[in-house]
Amino acid sequence: ITGAGLVGTGAYLRVEKDDYLDLCDKYSWATGANILLAVGAIILVVAFFGCYGAWKQSSCLLGIFFVFLLIIFVLELAAGIYAATEKSKVEDELMGCLNGTLSDTDYNNAWKKFEVEFDCCGVNGHNIYTNCTGKWFYQDRLSKTTCQFNQLGEHCQSKLANWQLFNDKTKNHWEDKDCFEKIPGKYDLIIVDYNAEDKDETDAPAPGPPKPKIESKLDKRLQALIELICNVKRMEEAVKEMKYDTNKAPLGKLTKEQIKAGYSALKTIDQCISKNDFGSKLVAACDAFYTRIPHCFGMRQPPLIRTKDDVKLKIDLLEALGDIEIAMKILKEELDENPIDSHYKALKCGLLPIDNTSPNFKMIETYVKNTHAKTHSYYTMTVEEVFEIDHPSHSNFVDHGNRKLLWHGSRLTNWVGILTQGLRIAPPEAPVTGYM
Repeated sequence: ITGAGLVGTGAYLRVEKDDYLDLCDKYSWATGANILLAVGAIILVVAFFGCYGAWKQSSCLLGIFFVFLLIIFVLELAAGIYAATEKSKVEDELMGCLNGTLSDTDYNNAWKKFEVEFDCCGVNGHNIYTNCTGKWFYQDRLSKTTCQFNQLGEHCQSKLANWQLFNDKTKNHWEDKDCFEKIPGKYDLIIVDYNAEDKDETDAPAPGPPKPKIESKLDKRLQALIELICNVKRMEEAVKEMKYDTNKAPLGKLTKEQIKAGYSALKTIDQCISKNDFGSKLVAACDAFYTRIPHCFGMRQPPLIRTKDDVKLKIDLLEALGDIEIAMKILKEELDENPIDSHYKALKCGLLPIDNTSPNFKMIETYVKNTHAKTHSYYTMTVEEVFEIDHPSHSNFVDHGNRKLLWHGSRLTNWVGILTQGLRIAPPEAPVTGYM
């Protein structure tokens, strides 16, 4: 029955070729019809040998039936293996064929006739033509009431071109980017947070008269501290020293997911170093790290991360980037007051300068002097300012009295994050190297 149905469909398409000619290649319009006729005829013949042989209990006919089935099975297996091994080639060929139909007016008109005759405007109705979110696109789109075509706008055509470029470079479809899979030899996907706060210069309001300078209400010592830890230029210089590329991923734009991916790559690198495995696995992990965390080495090839010290330096970079992300969000808040005062309020903790004659200040000076190693005699240390922190979370701590003073040094880039969120342990993705 199936064979007869395929033969009938193929014959119908050959008879009605004039109506659907434009849906097929001009030089092979009958290919589909011929395939249907051939497949239908083969199914009829094979089914005849099987059914008639079983009815007559003829071993010869059943043997022929078995040989036919074996040949079909082998051909299907070969086709499946070819499709699996040449998947990207087949997808590229199909994509090229589909894109070639976008500018073919005859082809679009033929689809219009098909849709009108069979009362079918696509799986999603006319919506498939009115947006740019599907995997395949049409040069024209349908109106909401009929299958009448109208030209797509430039915006949609630009999206199509960009998504096609994305597919060519990554071998991933844009609409499947949430399930992105890195293909060897192709580009990887970097998630950068270009949020709504970033506006083009053309969208910026016209400059008005200069606002009068508002004096800060903070203590001069506190002003100097806030200026020091909230200095964006210093943050940029600090990460540039660690070879981070601020042009590819500006400060605060690298997402938490990318930073976590960087930690995961470092964990793999650390495991390779521990096992003295400096082969392809280490190279792949270093490639993954440099891909997720952009670096600038000029024209030189990015170096392999081969020692525990190198891993620690990259961990410091990721910690700095995580804290800078917090800092940049705080520094972008616009308030009608002195910037230093607004930055201080954004920290959401109190900072009280301690007088240099107070007992606490003297205690800090004493500890600095007594814990300075004798082997470091080529320099001295002087306490300039001491600040007492009053954070809302401190009320949750149980008062067991003072035991020891804990010294915690950190880069200037990290202090906004530390003051707002406290000292944090390393994320689970990070390698364990005995740091905070």
